[in-house]
Amino acid sequence: MGWPVEIESKIVSTAAIKMALSAYRQEETRLKKELLENWEVKAVAVDYGG
Repeated sequence: MGWPVEIESKIVSTAAIKMALSAYRQEETRLKKELLENWEVKAVAVDYGG
């Protein structure tokens, strides 16, 4: 069973790097919306630290 939309690996890797480098939740929210609208990429951000 495959995904409904085939996404190029370059788009996925770029999205992952941008999400990892985002510094603020507002930036993450904007980026998630942009990724979904432009590339149909669903993204999540998890805050962890010590």
